[in-house]
Amino acid sequence: MCMKCKVCNSNKTHLKYTVDRGDLRKGLSYKIIECEECGFCYADGLFNTKLLEDIYNDHFYLTSQQNSYYSNSPILINAKDRADNLKKIITSGSLLDVGAGKGYFVECVSSYMKAEGIDLSDFAVEEARKDGRNVYYGDFLNYNFNKAFDVVTMWDVFACFPDSVAVVKKVRQVLNDHGIYIFTLPMIDSWLSKIFKSRWPLMIPPTNMVYFTPKSVRVLLEQNGFKLKNMVYETKWISLDFIIRKFLKSIKLFSLANKKLPIPKKLKIPFKSKDILTVTAEKS
Repeated sequence: MCMKCKVCNSNKTHLKYTVDRGDLRKGLSYKIIECEECGFCYADGLFNTKLLEDIYNDHFYLTSQQNSYYSNSPILINAKDRADNLKKIITSGSLLDVGAGKGYFVECVSSYMKAEGIDLSDFAVEEARKDGRNVYYGDFLNYNFNKAFDVVTMWDVFACFPDSVAVVKKVRQVLNDHGIYIFTLPMIDSWLSKIFKSRWPLMIPPTNMVYFTPKSVRVLLEQNGFKLKNMVYETKWISLDFIIRKFLKSIKLFSLANKKLPIPKKLKIPFKSKDILTVTAEKS
């Protein structure tokens, strides 16, 4: 198989896995292509707005991981932790959160920055605006921003874009000089990925279409106008109900994963799996 790597342009690629997504649509599958030079992997298969809308529907934002139905729910704690961590780097200016969902991070960071968010979900945007959060509807890659930002963030969103280079170039375009870019990525070289292989819980195209290694992260940023500042595996709070359902789906027990489980929705755990990397870069 001779397909160019979408990060380093190497011709040395091969088929790593075939992932069945018949749970989303009958007969749907993806080929996971791996680059032998930088380790970058991408999903080759169907990707369109309709598929994403089917995944990121109203139900998604009402799950135990995404819903803020109690004061210290995972989505709120994670948003506050991320806002606190960002404050160690920058304490004023403007920020754009891409894939902002209901805008919890935007709300947290608004205490010290002029923050706004963009998202593709009508439901999430409506919920955010209903509660006074500055989130609007739009496709980041095609949206015409009439201003630049000091910070752009993408929490668990970057991998959803099939074209990583286009994303980084767009971010650079909307950042001010020496602006900061912070984003999270699924890491294909992680121990969880190596154990579960094609059934790794993050191996879920079209939700995640790209997968990285530290080397491919560096190549992507340095070749597209960014200086890598930091890479770290951070602790994230996760609903126990959510993580168990995700595991059941990864081993194809879909009917059980969709049933009512005897797990209190408020149970949560701090999780540092080292398969999701937080990257900080500066526009150069």
